[in-house]
Formats: sequence, structure tokens, C-alpha cells
Amino acid sequence: MWNVNRLEGSALASFVAILALAACGDSGSSATGGGGEASGGSANGGSTTDGGGNEGGNGGEAGQGGIGQGGMGGEGAQGGMGQGGMGGEGGAPPPDPNCTPVENGEIADECGLFVNAAVAAGGRGTKLAPFNNLTEAAAAAGPGTRIYVCLEPLTQPETVSTDVEIYGGMDCINFTWTAAERSLMAVCEPGLNGCATNITVPLTIDNAEVRLERFDIFAPNAIVAGESSIGVIAQFANLEIVDSSVSAGNGAAGSAGSNGMPGANGGNGVAGMGYSPIDFGEFSAGGVSSCGAGGGRGGWATGMLGDPGSPVAGQPNQNNAGANATTPQVCAPGTTATTVGVNGAAGADGTGLGQISSSGYQGAAGQDGTNGTRGGGGGGGGRLQVSGQSIVVVGAGGGAGGCGGMGATGGGPGGASIAIVSSSSAVSLVGSALSTGSAGAGGVGAIGGNGGTRGTGGAAGGWVVSPGNGYAGCAGGNGTPGGAGGASGAGAGGHSAGIAFFGNAPTLMNTPVTLGAAGVGPGAASDGLAETTLDFN
Repeated sequence: MWNVNRLEGSALASFVAILALAACGDSGSSATGGGGEASGGSANGGSTTDGGGNEGGNGGEAGQGGIGQGGMGGEGAQGGMGQGGMGGEGGAPPPDPNCTPVENGEIADECGLFVNAAVAAGGRGTKLAPFNNLTEAAAAAGPGTRIYVCLEPLTQPETVSTDVEIYGGMDCINFTWTAAERSLMAVCEPGLNGCATNITVPLTIDNAEVRLERFDIFAPNAIVAGESSIGVIAQFANLEIVDSSVSAGNGAAGSAGSNGMPGANGGNGVAGMGYSPIDFGEFSAGGVSSCGAGGGRGGWATGMLGDPGSPVAGQPNQNNAGANATTPQVCAPGTTATTVGVNGAAGADGTGLGQISSSGYQGAAGQDGTNGTRGGGGGGGGRLQVSGQSIVVVGAGGGAGGCGGMGATGGGPGGASIAIVSSSSAVSLVGSALSTGSAGAGGVGAIGGNGGTRGTGGAAGGWVVSPGNGYAGCAGGNGTPGGAGGASGAGAGGHSAGIAFFGNAPTLMNTPVTLGAAGVGPGAASDGLAETTLDFN
């Protein structure tokens, strides 16, 4: 078809005249005017302009419509008016603009799922029956779903594990979006020193691709020793944060190390004794130990002609027992233990960055001191025979060794203040802001416990025949003390970081970062760092 919109001026008039003559044939002699052609209507079927006189008027612009052809003028002094052509059919409509939040624009119910923390549980995600938490909405969403969050604060930890777009700042009275307000995501209201619980991470993105827009995310101060304050944890995720803020509170100081408990003292040996023939075993016992360093038993017999009970060496495995008499009135005392308790080693101070993971941040703790070792038990004294009499003089028991002191436990690391932890993830921020608080200092170390004191061997003693005339069983040997426990190391200070990452480095566009102070490590422990982005690779 011809495109009359491309014919202008006299050319258009001539073309119209030719069409008129062809239509009239042998009609009357009067001049005849042909009706003009008019182009099609607008994309929405807009009105055409009727042609008049000899020159037809042009219709409205067509979206996709064809060209309408005017009717021919009738015979007579003046030609009739040509009728404009029909408008063309419009193109396919654009996507519903109400699904993308615009200032004061109402969001349609079919655009996605809705979250309002002020309503009761059990919603379906619609405007009239919204979910009351983001975790439930994300679990119900399909990939690519849009989730709209009302202005009422979200005050429980949230987890998103589905590919979604999340928009905050919804006015859920009118269901319109406002550029002046953001939705708050926190586990307690901002400004408090700490939450009632020790949960400090408001949002976790787990193995998902998420776009987050128009939120203020707030992590409170940590209240448990060594705990960190972290705004967002992204693990195996692709996270884009737009027009939002993420704030972390203060990290808590690390716990101080605990002093080691002292070792138990060794018990004393039983003194030597003399009796008429009975079972004498219970009267020759060595000193008692709770850690296996008992004193040796003294020698004894069931009678003058009976089988003797040999004295026993002190524990652990020492050859320090006395000897039973092989001739009347001759015996040997037990000797002092040869094993001496050794002091435990001191624990090292915590050093290094620590590590981040899906659980957050773990700093370097001070090492524990090692335990002291036990002492040894004294040997048992020998048994004395009295010639010609039914008398047995029982040897004394050896003293027990002291137990080793316990090592001190290490000081804990200071907690960190981190706005975002990115663990094997890709994180980008656009037009947003990050801020952190002060990190916690590392906990100081402690001292080890003292070693247990030694037990003394039983004294020589026995049966007295008359004043000044007695027969003493041989004395037991002394134990040795246990070693002291080792002191412990101090914990490292925590970090203050906008983004702590392992894997991909984050991208920040028009996103200022305000940092708090890093935590101090006591002694030789590492101090924390204050960095906009902190690389844990």
C-alpha cells in the first residue's frame, strides 16, 4: 500500500485528483473533488481527521496500525468528504509498573509476597494475610520472587535461602512504597546496650542470590564474653545491597583465663608398730594419694616363724623399699622417693587474625598451661624380728607424693564488630552505608596451680619390752611434692571491620564505612585491626 504520509504539497494534490477522475468516469461536467486519504489512528486507536476539500487531512500517528484509505468523492459541484482509515492495532503492553517500587506507587497483590511483623503468625503472604517474618516468606517463595516488607521492625533473626528480591520501606496501610523510610531488621531495638538473648546476627543469607533494598540492619552490642556483633552473614551467596545501612554494635571483651587448681597433697605413712602375732598388713600402710603416687607398705609377718610380708616401694615404680630383717633385730628403712614433680609449661598468647565462617568470627585464644606432674611415694620400712619372742615389729609405711598442680586456662579472644561477614560469597553494595562499633579486648592469662606437698614417711616404732628397751620397726621414706601447673596465655583482640571476607573481595559503590576501635591484645597477644575490608584468605 502507498504511504501517503510521504506525499507532500502539490504532489499530494495531484495524486488525489487522479484518483478522483478515475472514480468518476463520464460523470457530469462540474468539477469534482475527491475525498482525501487519512492515515491510521494512534496505537490506542486514536481518532482520525476527516479530509476536506481537495486535500485530505492526515490522521493521528499509528502505533502499529496500517494506513486507512479515504472514500471517493461523489459527483457534483463539490466532492464528498473522504473517511479516514481505521487505526492500527497497538503493540504488546509493558510489564506491570506497579511491581517495581516507585515513590507513592501502590504494589499489586499479585506482584509477590508480603511481610508484616506486626501481624500474628499463620499468614499466606498476601496483602490481607501477610507472613510475619522474612524467613517464612523466603521459604515459601519461588526463585525470582519479590518480597515486600512493611515498616514494622523485624525483631527476630532471619535466614534467606531462596533467590529473591526483597524490598523494605512498604507502607502497609496504603501498600505504597516510600523513598523516605526504610524497614528495620534487628534482634532488638537500636540504642540498647544488649539484647535479652545472646543472638547478635539479624540476617543470614545462605546459598542464595538475593537483592536487598531499603533496609536498616542493626546488630546490637554483644553481651557474652568474647562474642561478636555482626550485621549480616553471607555464606555461598550472591548478595546485592542497595540504598540500605548495616550497623554492628560493640564486640565483647574476651574472658580472662582461670587459675589452675592446686595439686592434692600426699598422705603420710603409718608409723611402725609392734604386736603379738596377728595379721599386720593394715598397720603398715603407705600414705594415700589421689593421683597414683602412694607411699610403699612397710614389712610385716604373721608370726615369728611365719612367712614375712615384704616392704613395698613407693609409687610410681620406684625401687626405694627397705629390707626385712633376715637376722633378729636388723632391718632397713624405706628411702625418699626419687621421682620429683615437674612444673607445667606456660601457654602461649593468642596471635593471628583468627578465622571467619558461616558461624561468624572466631579469634585467637590464649593457650592453656599444662599440668604439673606428680611426685613419687616414699618406700615402706622393713620388718624387725625379735629373737626368741613371739613378737613382730612392723615396718612403717612410706609417705605419698604430692599431685601436680593444674595448668591455667587461656584468656579468650575479644569479640569483633563486623557489619558483613562474606564467607565464600560475592557481596556488592550500592548507595549504602556501613558502620561498626568497638571490638573487644583479649582476655588476660592466669597462673597455674601449685603442686601438692609431699607426704612424710611413717616413723620408726614398735613393741616396748620395758622402759627404755624397745624394738622399733624401720621408718618409711618420704614422698616428693608435685609440680606446679603452667600459666596460660592471653587472648587476641577483636577486629572492627566493614566487611570481613573469605573468597571474593566485596564491591562498594558510593558506600561510606565508619569504623570503631580495634580490640587490644594483652602481653604478646595480637591486637585487632580496624579495616574497611578485612581479607581472611
